[in-house]
Parts: sequence; structure tokens; C-alpha cells
Amino acid sequence: MQQSDGASGGYDGAFGSHSAGNSIADHKKGYRRRIRRMRRELSDATLRAWDEQLVAQLVTAIDDIATTLQRTDDEPLVIATYLPVANEPGAHTPDGFIPSLLSALDERIPCRAVIPRVEDKRQLSWHPWSPDSLVTTSFGIREPDKRSTPAPFDNVDIAIVPALAYDLAGYRLGQGGGYYDRALAARQSSFFHAIGLVHPHEILPTVPHDDWDVQLTTVVTALGRHRFLGS
Repeated sequence: MQQSDGASGGYDGAFGSHSAGNSIADHKKGYRRRIRRMRRELSDATLRAWDEQLVAQLVTAIDDIATTLQRTDDEPLVIATYLPVANEPGAHTPDGFIPSLLSALDERIPCRAVIPRVEDKRQLSWHPWSPDSLVTTSFGIREPDKRSTPAPFDNVDIAIVPALAYDLAGYRLGQGGGYYDRALAARQSSFFHAIGLVHPHEILPTVPHDDWDVQLTTVVTALGRHRFLGS
């Protein structure tokens, strides 16, 4: 069952039905192509309008989750997040996505952020947020440079997880590298929470998924928070 205070399912009918004989990998490629094209077609004005609301929605979700965690009032909340680029949610946030999020949270909860760096064997390492130690990769992604000291992912309380889409069961359709699926699968704890992040119309009735794909129970868009039963 889905509980939501925002809109969803804006791509109903855009992908058609799964045809027998095509592999799950083929279905995922088709979905990714369509969603990437639709993202490219979004106007800057639309993206700016959504991103102006996104941080407030995230702060509400994080605030609620923080009350369920075992931590003292002066213990900082550790949030793993990412640096959005191009037409990803958050990339058009005034004053920057991470600075705006941390500034809004600082009024409520002491917190600190860690961000990912791509490593060998499709792994991510996590590093304290520092805007002065960023480099841009050949894929146009900003990440911590090699001088940055990694922090244990086991210390993360909440992870903000990018995707191309989520469905009504909480399944995630990522970019195809498997980095986040590996990271989330290795971090199983009742005191760890993952929040999915997509545009308002990128919560679909269903997305193709494999047995190893991770389900999330919370997804946030600029229009609200969606709660799913998950696995």
C-alpha cells in the first residue's frame, strides 16, 4: 500500500507492457532510455520550481526518521547523499543542494554529510562533504579527490539515494552500474534508513527488477513523501 502527500504515476502508459521473451535487462534498458529522454525534455523553469520545494520535503522526512533512531541529542546525524548534476532532482536547488539541505537541517538536528566516490569493482567509498576537495570525473560527476579520507558507511544513519524511477513496491531503477544496490545491500540495520529521490512523475506503477534489486520504503519528490511497504 502507498501513502503519499504528492502526485505519482505520471508516466502511466508511457512504457507499454512487458513483452514475453525480452530479458529483465532489456526491459531496464528500455525504461532508462525513455526516462532519460523525458528528463532531457524538462524545462529549466520546471526543474527550478521543483527543486525549490525539494529540500523542504526532504527535511520533513529526515526529521521524522531521526525520531526513530537511537542517538543522543548532541550526536550528529550522519547523512549519505550525492551531488546532483544536469537534470537530476536537486541540481537546480538555489545555493546548491547539499549546502541548502545542511543549512535547513541545522536548525533542527545536528548533522554532517558524506558523499560517494566511485572505486574499483563497482564499489563506492564515502567521504566527508567538503566543497573545496571536489573533482569532476570523465562522466561529469563531481566527487571527492584522492586526498580525501573515507568514512565508514556503517556510521551512516540515513542515505539519500538517486534513481531514474521507483515503483509502488519501492523497487528502484538506477542508472545501471549497481553501485547503490551493493552499498545498500551491505548496510542492513533497523537503525539505518534509505530515502529515494526522484522527480514527481517518476514513481511508476511498476519497474522491471531483479531478485537482487533493493526495495525502499520511503521516496521523496518535490511534491511530497511516499511510503511503501517494501519487502
